Formats: sequence, C-alpha cells, structure tokens
Amino acid sequence: MSDEIAEWVGIGSTPIRSDAPSGDSAKYDPLFEKLQAEIGKLEALSGGPVQWKEVVGSGREILEKKSKDLLVASYVSVGLLEQRGYAGLLAGLSCMEGMVEAFWETLYPETKRMRARINALIWLSEKGGVAVGRKKPVPGEGKEVRACSEKIDALEKYFGEKLANDSPGLGDLRRAVDQWAREVESAEAATARTESPAPSASTSPESAGPAISSGKIESIEEAERAFGEAGDVIRRAADVVRGQQPTNPWPYQIMRALTWSRFDGLPAHTDWETRIPAPPSHLVESGRLLVEQRGWKDLVDQVEAQLPENPFWLDLQRLSALALSNLGSSYAGIKSAVLGEVRILLQRLPDLPRCRFADGTPFADDETQQWIEKEVLSGGNGASNGAGEGSAADARIAETRAQANQLLGQGEAKGAVALFQERINGAASRRERFLLQLALAQLCLDAGHPKVALSQLDALQREIDRFSLEEWEPALSLEVLRASWRVLNRLSRDSDPGSPEWAVRAEAIYGRISRLDPVSALELDRK
Repeated sequence: MSDEIAEWVGIGSTPIRSDAPSGDSAKYDPLFEKLQAEIGKLEALSGGPVQWKEVVGSGREILEKKSKDLLVASYVSVGLLEQRGYAGLLAGLSCMEGMVEAFWETLYPETKRMRARINALIWLSEKGGVAVGRKKPVPGEGKEVRACSEKIDALEKYFGEKLANDSPGLGDLRRAVDQWAREVESAEAATARTESPAPSASTSPESAGPAISSGKIESIEEAERAFGEAGDVIRRAADVVRGQQPTNPWPYQIMRALTWSRFDGLPAHTDWETRIPAPPSHLVESGRLLVEQRGWKDLVDQVEAQLPENPFWLDLQRLSALALSNLGSSYAGIKSAVLGEVRILLQRLPDLPRCRFADGTPFADDETQQWIEKEVLSGGNGASNGAGEGSAADARIAETRAQANQLLGQGEAKGAVALFQERINGAASRRERFLLQLALAQLCLDAGHPKVALSQLDALQREIDRFSLEEWEPALSLEVLRASWRVLNRLSRDSDPGSPEWAVRAEAIYGRISRLDPVSALELDRK
C-alpha cells in the first residue's frame, strides 16, 4: 500500500472524536456549502470549471475533522481522480472503503435517510463513470487502473451486503474502469510482442506461424489475417498523427473507412431492433457533459476512442461534427472528412439510421436524424428554416447562429444567448424574430441545456396558438413541435421515474404532431 493510499485510508477510518466517531452532520457547515458550490458547477449553464483542488481540500477537512459523510467521500473520490489520475481514484475509493467499514451504522447521511446514502452512491457511479470515460490512462497507470477495478468490486460487494436489493451498485463507474483496464491490458500485450526478441533461425515455421505480412497471400484466411495486421498498424499510426498533427484530416477519414468497410449490410434485426447492446450510459452522459462544458477537444478525442467499439452509434458522429465546428476553421478539413465518410456509409446502408440497439435506443436519435438530412446527405449545405432561401433574413439568422456558436466554443454561453437576444429584439419582422428564437432554442439544446431551450419553445408555441400558425405555416409549426418533443423526451428520460411531468407534456405534443403531420408522428414512434 502506498503512503498516499494509507493516508487516505486513515482519514476515512479514524474517528472524529471519542463521543461521536462519525462527528456531526456537515449539511449546514460553510465548508460543505463551499464544496457543494464547486460541485454545482458541473450542472451550471456558465459557472466556470470545477476547482477540483478546492473539492479535495474541503472534502478532506470535512472527513478528517468534521463528519464521516458518504456524499463528501464520493466528491473527494472524483476530485482525486481529476487531480491525481487513477492513483487518486484508488486513494479516494480506499478512503470510502475504510470509512464505511468502520462507521456504517453512524456515518452520514444517517441510517434513517438511507435513500440519501443510495443517492450518494448513484452520484459516484454516474459522475465517476463520466470522469473515468474521458480520462485515458497514461503509460504506467495500468497497475492503478486494475487496482481501482478490484476496489470497486469490493465496494459493490459490501454495499450489496448492507443494502441488499436496494443497493444501486457502481455500474457506470465499474464499466468505465473495466473498459480502460481491458485497453491497458491489450496495449501492454502489444508492447510485449513488439519488444520480444525475433525468432531464432532454428524456430520452426509451425511454431512461428506464417509470415504473411511480407510474403504471399493465397487464401481468404491469410487475407483476413493480413487485413487485421494492417488495421492494427494503421490505428497506431493514426493515433500518433492525431496526437502530433491534431488538424490533419487523414486519421479521422481512414479510421472511419477502416471501421465501416467491414459492413456490407445492415446488422440482423427484427422490426429494426438489433441485438447489439446499447452504448453504456456513462458514455452518453460523458458526451452530454462535454457539450455542456464546451470541452470540444475532449469530445473529439472521446468519439475517436469509441468509434471502434460503437461503429453503428451515429450520434457519435453528430457530436464529433458539433465539436469540430466549435474548434474553428483549422478543423474544417476534419469535419469535411467526417461528413464525407458518414455520407459514404449511408449511401451504402441508407436504412442504418432506422435501426435500434437491443434496448430500443436508436442508432441515430432525432437530433442526429436532422443532422444527417441537413448536413450529411445534403453535402453540408443544410435546409432553410422555412423563410425564403437566400433572403436577407436568412442571411442574418445564419450569421447570428455562426457568431453564437463561436462564442459558445469559447466558453461564452451567456454571450451567445445575449447575442441572440439582441438580434431577437432588433428583428425586422415578427417572422424573423420567430426564426431567431427557434435558432436560440436549438443552440441551447445542442449545448446541453434542454430546460432553457424549452422556455423558448414554449413561447413559440404560444405564438403558434395566437396566430393559428398550424393552419398558415404548418411546416414551421411542425419544426417547433418536433423540437419541443425532442426536449421533453430528453427531460423525461433524465428525470426520476416518479416524476411523469415531462412524459405527459411530450405525449400532448405528440398528439399535436399527429394531427398536423401523421408521417412525422410515425417517424417519432421509431425513436
């Protein structure tokens, strides 16, 4: 056990004081409020980056001197991961293990608030899974990654014994760590093969295997093996080029061509539902969080890392294009390469976006379907929002959208919203104001703020009702309603099962869409 881990185990397992081993509740302590303020930045529209040093420092003081608190230990574990990598995560999990084993009956939240304890574990699993998913282990961290996996297993076993069927487990965190553990193991094995001495002259052909990479290829088996060897070399080369020449398009282009060239038809399906497992929830959450925090470079890296494992998940490609757009003109060539390869894939397999994973999750959600139609298959030219193409209003809206996206890419979410608000207030016509407000809603949705988007869309629905736009502008009304349905559907998925508000509202919007355009409603049914 390292000195750092031993120190954190001591922090977790040492009593606060003799008369109250777990101390007192820190719920209203100024130090806890400071800690919560930092953690709250993870969900804030524009609160700046989380100061993980403050999280770890405040959390340590609470656990050491004030309160044995499961939620604080969860915050500290993620904070140590962000600060110290997988050695830090191992220290945080070890601290939690020492604390729960020593103080389970008296730690906070109290046993009478068992639901709050469960929520603390859910937070650790979900947020920890997201953080791990985007934190690729550096060379030499393999031992710590494997130790984290073992520690998570031990904690899950302990919580299972204490909470029985109520234990939420640490599934997202475990899957994220285990995925990196497998990749580390593969990389170490590849390194060992590379560094192993060449076979001696006495080595028999049977023991060495056929050297097909430089010799004749005369069978399908040899050809497939050669392709596999070449693919491994290309992947390693692409990783090097992406790291040293981040704006070079060819690694992105060739990796997609290499990945998708294996598929000559749709995966087996029944009524479009395949047997392919859906992407892990921590990856979905990680992508959403990176969009929300404008972590565009990290988002691009995450998409590239996940492409081989999730080749049919078309949402990844939309997220990549969104990130590349926000990284500026130097990444325009990469975006063009990504769009081009997706276009080639869909020209070969045009029904691919209709397919779903085994749990019903679509290969391409509604936003991705629109992106495919407007940017991929149209060659990137997009469609107008319904006012005459090429009009001055369209040009002003397009300019506003481009400027706002640039501000968003620089972390200026408030500036992007303020720009739209300024243009809305100065719109030359009610129609232009309507279209600008719709574009603002889409910006907020793309940035990962569905509730802000919904407030704009609700206002537009009032305009639709006031002026009977469903009768006079059915296409424009439908665009607003479809956007509202997407937002409400996302909020419904992300809400507690016992809170049906969003689902009820989504169903009402679905009814309006059905009356206005039954075909569009049927399309939504498949998502």
